[in-house]
Amino acid sequence: MSKLKKIINRHFFIAIVALLLIDLFVFTTHIYVSNKSDGYAELINMSGRQRMLSQRITLLIYEANRLPETDAYRDVVVTELTNNLELFAQSHKLLSGNDPSIDADIDRKILDFYNSSGLNNDVKEFLENAPDYAAHSNRPEFGHFTQQVKGEFLQKLNQAVKLFELVSDDLSQFQMIIQIIVFIISVISIIAIALFVLIPLRNKIITSEIELAKSIDELALEGEYKSMFLANMSHELRTPLNGILGATALMKSHDLDEELEQFMDIINTSGNTLLGTIDNILDLTKLEMERLEIEHLPFNPREMINSVYQTFKYYPNHNPVDIICEIPSLPDWLMGDEQKIKQVVNNLMSNAIKFTLSGEIMISTTYDNGILQIAVTDTGIGMTEEQLGIIFEPFKQADTSTKREFGGTGLGLSISKQMTTAMGGELTATSEPNKGTNFNITLPLEVSAQAGIIEQPNPMKGLNKDFSGTVLITEDNIINYQVLAKMLQKMGLQ
Repeated sequence: MSKLKKIINRHFFIAIVALLLIDLFVFTTHIYVSNKSDGYAELINMSGRQRMLSQRITLLIYEANRLPETDAYRDVVVTELTNNLELFAQSHKLLSGNDPSIDADIDRKILDFYNSSGLNNDVKEFLENAPDYAAHSNRPEFGHFTQQVKGEFLQKLNQAVKLFELVSDDLSQFQMIIQIIVFIISVISIIAIALFVLIPLRNKIITSEIELAKSIDELALEGEYKSMFLANMSHELRTPLNGILGATALMKSHDLDEELEQFMDIINTSGNTLLGTIDNILDLTKLEMERLEIEHLPFNPREMINSVYQTFKYYPNHNPVDIICEIPSLPDWLMGDEQKIKQVVNNLMSNAIKFTLSGEIMISTTYDNGILQIAVTDTGIGMTEEQLGIIFEPFKQADTSTKREFGGTGLGLSISKQMTTAMGGELTATSEPNKGTNFNITLPLEVSAQAGIIEQPNPMKGLNKDFSGTVLITEDNIINYQVLAKMLQKMGLQ
């Protein structure tokens, strides 16, 4: 796991934990305040009911006193009175904090009021006297009891209700304050998370992006330097190599014995191989630097393919391989870069000859709907799917044993792929181990209306004639100068 990924995960974890803690605090506070508010709302209703029950009890006692003891309805009144007295007693026990089985969380001010105002004693006396007044009819002291209930006792019950309401109002204000505090804490927490988690994370990502962009620029610059170095080196290598090949050609023009002739062939073959490698490096450099120029000129595709076929038909090869060429009906002229198409086909043919130990190699072409297809198929050693995935990469071959056995730099297919792409086409490959490989070139080329008006120059034309005169040679390399001077002297020039 990368360092940046670890930092992102750590900051993300911290932010999530912080938000969860904030949510837990807000949720817990809300539940606590809401439960307390709901509890006090019930207590207010209960204290108001106490006031109503005191009046109803007084009314029932009045009914019981008024009715004869033998009246059946009086028993109903007494039963209802008893039920109301029990409800009144239970409610008072709860409101005054004297019920140990229920945690009502009564405010201390209300409890002090029940004790200091004498309301507890009044309720006790009320509950004791009420059954006695209801037990017998026409008691004269009932009027005093009624006045007592309607007077000071009722006022104390009213005061208890008001106290509950005041405490409830205070609780509502407290709830509002808590909500404000929670909101402030949430805002502060979010700001803290932004300042100490998200913003540092953002800065770290921006810094990493800047460093990454800088690294990419440095790599691009290094790649450009590498490409410039390779281009310069290929030029510097080509200059003395031309001297070697020229000197070899001059030596072969003399009468040499068979052994020296073989040595000259070895030097010439090795030099041309090295020159091909240098040309490949130069082409790869141009492709990487996007300096490869693609021409758009008329050419004869049949002549081009036939030229490649003729070259490789007599190619020196010690393996029993047949070279086959199939050229069906093709347009006489197409618009494109003949030299680069030919170079790609040559690379594929060289590759096929190198890896085909027996069997045949076939070049086939088709043209349909503006698409020229050239296929090079061999019966060589073939490749696996894994090997097919790397063959178009520079300096890569199917495996190291292939490189040791067959040689090569691994540039030919990479250059062919990039060159085909630069011409707007596609180079693909299919293969099967021990059965062979098929390379397929697909190029979008238009038919040329300028048939035959372009004559390709022949640099060797007329060189077999006798010359006389003096030639000025401008060459900064002394070896190339000497080789060229000897060649011109052989042609009769000074």
